[in-house]
Amino acid sequence: IARDENAIFCRVEPYSPVIPVNYSVILAKAGIYAKNNRSPIKSRMTKVKSGVTYATKESYTPRHTLILDLDQSEEDLLKQMKPKGRYNIKIAQKHGVTIKQINTFNLKSAVKDFNQWYKILKKTGDRDSFGIHEESFYENLLKTFGAHASLFTAHADKDLIAGIIVIFYGDTATYYYGASNHVHRKYMAPYLLQWEAFLEAK
Repeated sequence: IARDENAIFCRVEPYSPVIPVNYSVILAKAGIYAKNNRSPIKSRMTKVKSGVTYATKESYTPRHTLILDLDQSEEDLLKQMKPKGRYNIKIAQKHGVTIKQINTFNLKSAVKDFNQWYKILKKTGDRDSFGIHEESFYENLLKTFGAHASLFTAHADKDLIAGIIVIFYGDTATYYYGASNHVHRKYMAPYLLQWEAFLEAK
């Protein structure tokens, strides 16, 4: 794709399973070689220059993640949570928090919810001291993945109070980005959001 688009570099952050994969071999087949023969899995090679890869200091996606087997029953999934997690899901339900799943931008209400979510994301980034992308990044992400991407939003008292972006591909669902309004923290919306995303992924 980089060659077809005449790009000066491309960035790759490959999924790395527990069992190491020799990405050097995979990249070599595409004519890309690791500088100093370092393994991309160890040095996170990303930049490409004249067929050579270089490490970058920052990642756009988390370097570590947790994998949850969703083939388990709902009861077993709940049992694996800490008691506080199960309790907070019930608190959100008790407060009447409702969850919406958005995977199309054809409706004005979907665009409105997305814009509101991004405002909350900016506040979340400031509050928790992490960087975020421009609004267009998340919009393009959702539009590019189409039906494979969903913005789950939590609502209470007619307000959007939290949201997460989840990508569905094959037999895997990946939770990428999330935000919540600190003013509505007593509603425990993030817990119900993630739980509903679990159920949708099942």
